[in-house]
Amino acid sequence: MSLVDLVMKRKMLFLTVLIFPIIFVGCSSNQTSPSVNKSASTNYEELYAKAPAGAVPPHFKGGQNALVVIEEFADFQCPTCAVMHPVVKELQATYGNQIKIIFRNFPLPMHSKAFDAALAAEAAGFQGKFWEMQNLLFTNQQLWATEPDHRKTFESYAERLGLDVEKFRSDMASAQAKNRVQEDIKRGMALKVNSTPSFFLNGKPVPYEQTEFTRFKALIDAELAKSK
Repeated sequence: MSLVDLVMKRKMLFLTVLIFPIIFVGCSSNQTSPSVNKSASTNYEELYAKAPAGAVPPHFKGGQNALVVIEEFADFQCPTCAVMHPVVKELQATYGNQIKIIFRNFPLPMHSKAFDAALAAEAAGFQGKFWEMQNLLFTNQQLWATEPDHRKTFESYAERLGLDVEKFRSDMASAQAKNRVQEDIKRGMALKVNSTPSFFLNGKPVPYEQTEFTRFKALIDAELAKSK
């Protein structure tokens, strides 16, 4: 092995050590295990049925009446949520209307810009561009999360999407947008969500280690088989 190859190998090892925790550890509000706060005594089907509705109507992709429903609670400033974003998109592309994927805002207190990002997504949603803004926020997370005036960046995204920027700015500050985010948070807390991303598959929490694409796909296939 040449000296150049050895140096490159060490660099790759160093990057792997840095990236590994981001991929496999979620963002937790209380530094506990990254996932839903599970308890052996918790009846999640009952809990799911009784939980507050969250923002109505919810943002979703896929089939309106799909028999397999995935509900994601995410924080736009959480690095792991950004890592999971393309996985969720791939699942939606794979199954189309066979599944329904619901997105819920769950900004964590530890992330100072997450609530504003959720408001930006909701404000874009009022002009029919929620999913486009959601995608921009996740794919550009490292940019806006380090900027001192992140709201200006959000406005630049609104302009890029062809939105009325004045209305977007007003909607971000509106009670309607804040209420939608807060309703999602209430639902997440009732479901014992304590970290992001957290997923529920047909009302059951998905262990974070099962959210890798092939494992998640296996869970979905099993649910589809049951529905048939």
